[in-house]
Amino acid sequence: MIKKISLFLFISALSLLPLFADFKSDYEKYIKSENIKKLEVLLPEWEKAEPNNPEMFIAYFNYYLLKGRSSGLTLDTVPPESGPAIPFSDPDTGETVGYIGGQTSYDKTNTEKALEYLNKGLAIAPERLDMHFGQISILGQINEYERMAEKIIEVFRVAKKINHKWLWSNNEPMGDDAENIMLDSINDYHAHLLTAHDTAAKEAEIKLCLAQTKAYPKNIYAYNFLGAAYMQTGQDEKALQAFLSAEKIDPSDGIVLGNIGKWYADHGDTKNAKKYYKKMLKNPDTRVREFARNRLDALDKK
Repeated sequence: MIKKISLFLFISALSLLPLFADFKSDYEKYIKSENIKKLEVLLPEWEKAEPNNPEMFIAYFNYYLLKGRSSGLTLDTVPPESGPAIPFSDPDTGETVGYIGGQTSYDKTNTEKALEYLNKGLAIAPERLDMHFGQISILGQINEYERMAEKIIEVFRVAKKINHKWLWSNNEPMGDDAENIMLDSINDYHAHLLTAHDTAAKEAEIKLCLAQTKAYPKNIYAYNFLGAAYMQTGQDEKALQAFLSAEKIDPSDGIVLGNIGKWYADHGDTKNAKKYYKKMLKNPDTRVREFARNRLDALDKK
């Protein structure tokens, strides 16, 4: 736990603990009720009392996001990337031509202030993975895909430096499985970039995957995501190479084998497609085997 430096030497750190605990308690109450005026009074007092407390920086981050947040309706030809959507149809053909959905947006000024406060917090406590993830998540929400990828790559650098001795909320150690937890969580960010309807997101995803395969060469998920990003950008041969790299790491992985089989099937190479689907029949997961049988049946009917 980060030690607190008392501003008044005659007051012991022990006697200050209840006071500091009240800052967070009050903050949680005000942020839940979205009471911006109360937060504007509380947060400067907290910052003065505990200038090095990571929780205070997180409180500022959430305050500025709340201050800059707005909601409204969207109208688009594709469904929104998250949240519910109402399709509407062409009155003549009955064909779905668009979607009405809800959207939460954040203004640039307050969002940058929010990110700035987490930067200050991370300068003091770079091992706080929750703060890193807070930045990554909001960058994804505001469609700053390049910055999002760069931030995740930064997490890889910090991870190596601290040997994955990550901390979470209230400086709680994440334990011996922190590396796997980190990488599993980053898979969600890969999915966000892959499903975004934006070329910049695909380019950011490729950059991110290449960095991850370098930092974690035995992690097959990055190769799978890399192959998917290459496919989405029309770089099919590079996609196959990415999938084959994953197979070298784990020749029995059902997703990897399925991706390779589909690649060959989509490119008219039935022989190799069947070869990889047959490999999947040895998988202990019944769902994987059923998927492979269905694919083989479909190829036989062609």
